[in-house]
Amino acid sequence: MMITNYTALPLLRKTQLRMVYVLLLSILAGCGQFAMAQVDKEFWFAVPFIGNHGNGNSELVVSNMDKLNAVTVNISNPAAPVGGWGVVGRNFNIPAGQSLRIDLNSLYGTPKSPVAIRPGTLYANLDNAQLATQLTNNKGLLIKSTGDITAFYELGRQVPGFDQGNNIEIFSLKGSNSLGTDFMLPFQNQYLTWNNDQSYSSANIIASEYNTQITINPTQAAVGHPAGVPFTITLNKGQTFTLRAVGLEAN
Repeated sequence: MMITNYTALPLLRKTQLRMVYVLLLSILAGCGQFAMAQVDKEFWFAVPFIGNHGNGNSELVVSNMDKLNAVTVNISNPAAPVGGWGVVGRNFNIPAGQSLRIDLNSLYGTPKSPVAIRPGTLYANLDNAQLATQLTNNKGLLIKSTGDITAFYELGRQVPGFDQGNNIEIFSLKGSNSLGTDFMLPFQNQYLTWNNDQSYSSANIIASEYNTQITINPTQAAVGHPAGVPFTITLNKGQTFTLRAVGLEAN
């Protein structure tokens, strides 16, 4: 590393050093509180679309933060049709201080027909696809726990029976920090997305309440909506909307 500009600092006296040390401890203590922000008992998640090759091995990793007691985690799909598993959800027990990997593909996906050649593309209905004709879906997941947990969604971990794929990634779930009424979405402004796989820049919006009205003002053209023209959508609890770029350009 090369430093081209620097400023010489005067020597600090012992009293000044103590003040700096106390200040540093205060800052670290504050950072500790922020570091716990992803620990929660309730998380909403819309599985992102990665590419036409499929999401590969899709796992939700949930960790029990309680070192003394087990927790029960329920994963549901509130917008699913009545009568299916989705509204009630499925329960998973996690021992104290341990983590559990949940295979979302096999539990919540719908098999393609015919069966795909690549193992990682076996299930088609899990992610929120970027189809221009189907931007609103009933695929939002609600993760609720009886105790404090953390959760992240992992793509492409190499396991028997699944293709590792080219898009290995981890998405950290944010709990209550992900809920709000005002959001600004940044996107890349350099390099094209991969045109061989039609992987568009996009964002998934999920409603945590019924009859949620959302006004979106795209600064660039989105599918079905020109740049600079606000539009409003209505979602029910668990429904998702995919805001997708028209083209593959980095804008």
